[in-house]
Amino acid sequence: MGGCDTSFAAYLKNAWDMQFPQHPRVIFVVAGSVSAWIQDNILQSKAFVGRISLDVTLSELPLSDCRAFWGHKAERTALREIIDVLSVTGGVPKYLQEIDPSLPADENVKRMCFTPEGYLFKDFNTVFGDVFGAAAAKRRILVALAGGSASVSELAERFGQEPNGHLSEDLRDLIAGGFVASSGGKNPNIHHYREEPVEGKQVRQVHHAQRQTAD
Repeated sequence: MGGCDTSFAAYLKNAWDMQFPQHPRVIFVVAGSVSAWIQDNILQSKAFVGRISLDVTLSELPLSDCRAFWGHKAERTALREIIDVLSVTGGVPKYLQEIDPSLPADENVKRMCFTPEGYLFKDFNTVFGDVFGAAAAKRRILVALAGGSASVSELAERFGQEPNGHLSEDLRDLIAGGFVASSGGKNPNIHHYREEPVEGKQVRQVHHAQRQTAD
């Protein structure tokens, strides 16, 4: 709703002030796959100062909890087999629900990623499109970073454009979504950006999409 109507935050503010107090047992949760809109329009907005009770960023499950998805077969499954599956799925609960504990790791990866009916076969395009829409500029950044890390100025040079705020905003959104990670000092101009490491779920989707393109 926030992405489709630029006035949504104002409507929400009005409801928050006028209607929510009439229902003291109501718990209002704002959630999204990428928190850039929430960050800009709720958390950093002066209109909502003092109204936020809890700010949570959900991470992937820790490895110790992931073993539970193998059920009673976990104790009889080689640790290397579990790690191989997790290197593709990470600790994303929905992805782990799709594994077949009775199959070896390579069969699970083949079934989920490289068969047309597999859950992860089209997952990148589905997730990326749902979160960012067409977002050709963001896709171009991911393709560029697939070849190695780069700074904002280096990316701008590759794209033949000025290192303006639009590029920085795209990088910020990709970081918020777990597609990209940054390293560097406090000055964003010297940050180097790279695809999120293996434990980030979306980068595996990027690699998967690249393999599809190559095929």
